[in-house]
Amino acid sequence: DSDRGVGQNLATKQEIKPVIKPNSNREEKKTLKTFLAECKANNEKPLREYNALWNYAQAVNLPDDMIALAWVVFREKHSEGEGEKKKQADWRLTFLNYVKKNYLKLWFINQEGQFQYTTAGLQAQREHNE
Repeated sequence: DSDRGVGQNLATKQEIKPVIKPNSNREEKKTLKTFLAECKANNEKPLREYNALWNYAQAVNLPDDMIALAWVVFREKHSEGEGEKKKQADWRLTFLNYVKKNYLKLWFINQEGQFQYTTAGLQAQREHNE
């Protein structure tokens, strides 16, 4: 062990400095409300050009109307109460994860392999008149 220097040059608590990484490659975290306001100010639709979402939906045959309903429910969830305070660096990616993991439980895949609304999905559809 002495050949490897084990036990030598042990730092005391005062000598240990935290490593601070620059945030230059990271986006700042913001609320969904702020993200949507920035999209509006830049005259861009929040999801229209987000290819990762549309490529995923196409790959699994998830209908556009289900994605549209999920977006309405997602926006609602993150625009009121505790959800309003939540901050993310990438809201598009957060929504994609919600879709991929079916966090909102709006759909399921039936025995024929087709997406179908759950009771929660049908209720959300009625609520939002879609």
